[in-house]
Amino acid sequence: MALLSTTTLTTGMGAVSDSQIESKLGLAPGSLDQFVTTIPQGNDATEGQAIAVKTKGDVDLKFNYDFKTGEFPGDVFNDFSFYSVNQDIKLIAFDNQLGTVGIDLSPGTNTIGIGVMDEGDTIVDSTLAITSYDLSLSTGTGSFTDAQLETFLGLDVLKLDNLGNGDATEGSAAIVGHDVTLNEGQTLTIDYNFTTNEVFNSFFNDFAFISFNSEAPNMVMEGYFELADTSSPGMGSLTLTVGATGDIAPGTYDIGVGVVDVGDTIVNSSLTVTDITIV
Repeated sequence: MALLSTTTLTTGMGAVSDSQIESKLGLAPGSLDQFVTTIPQGNDATEGQAIAVKTKGDVDLKFNYDFKTGEFPGDVFNDFSFYSVNQDIKLIAFDNQLGTVGIDLSPGTNTIGIGVMDEGDTIVDSTLAITSYDLSLSTGTGSFTDAQLETFLGLDVLKLDNLGNGDATEGSAAIVGHDVTLNEGQTLTIDYNFTTNEVFNSFFNDFAFISFNSEAPNMVMEGYFELADTSSPGMGSLTLTVGATGDIAPGTYDIGVGVVDVGDTIVNSSLTVTDITIV
């Protein structure tokens, strides 16, 4: 699983080892085994799935979940779901449970992980459904310069200025998908809400965007698309087509989202992403 979306993570088909998940989320080797000892009867995290989101700036994440397990209550094989922020792992659930997780990140550069793990065996499956989410980014306190965001997202220098809204100054961004493969004929849709304290159609034309960066062999490319600016605040949806003559060329990408101030660093704007789907 590579993309933050309303999706279901599983310990069944497509599951990978705990060590692969630790590597993907930037966790120390053995940390999931160490964490699982805090769960009743837990001793060995074996396999599962996880997604990673990397953030830079003023970013928060809230998601609703539905954890289901085929293990019996009190079973020695106590499968579990979790989230992590950098090296800190937190339990979501180890019994069937619906709930909400809110992650208020410290400004800076962070890695968020969300996952589900088998414990003690690899036979009985458990799932963690992310039923809805809000990924919120702001140009407020904790923002980084446009150049720092371009480096973080793998974009060339001045790419954000070149969108045509003016001098992008600072903001926040997140890499919501790593090594996401987009195939000919697919579409990608992002649902979002852009809010701003700037006046309508301001000279200081703050904006939100989605970006695509690929460094696959023989395929170094990037793309970026505006989602909204001060002339189009509010909720919206953008659908991009994948193809040789589409919006995005087929390939494997890191997918980023962000919001930036333009012309000043005083009046704030924000972007909330509520889903990204690929079909």
